[in-house]
Amino acid sequence: MFRLQKKAVKDLIDDVAGKLGIPKDLWYAWDQAGMPLTKVGPNVPISSAYADEELDDPDRYQQLIRILDPDGKGSRPIVEVRHSLMCALSAQAWYALRVHVLLPADNEHVRSQIHSHVLKYHADLPWT
Repeated sequence: MFRLQKKAVKDLIDDVAGKLGIPKDLWYAWDQAGMPLTKVGPNVPISSAYADEELDDPDRYQQLIRILDPDGKGSRPIVEVRHSLMCALSAQAWYALRVHVLLPADNEHVRSQIHSHVLKYHADLPWT
């Protein structure tokens, strides 16, 4: 799905640049594909991560939020608690696309035209 959206953004740039007469070299499409929402996933046993000597950042495991066990004698990282929001988020990733147009100072009025055109003719993309 993300690749299709990236292609749609490239097509959008071609369309809007051509219709509004803005050179394509002033456009930039930035993307962030699959950035994890947490540093530790739900399927990695934390106990084995502590023992791993090849960690790139061993402090990240020591900074985890820990939840007290029901017996009050121990604790475990919140990402291991299956009903916690952090457990659900740890299995997710963030995908983002942004379109930037570097307009010269004398073309600032074009910004509203770009915005209107994009929302009217490219409403199928998830704009925020």
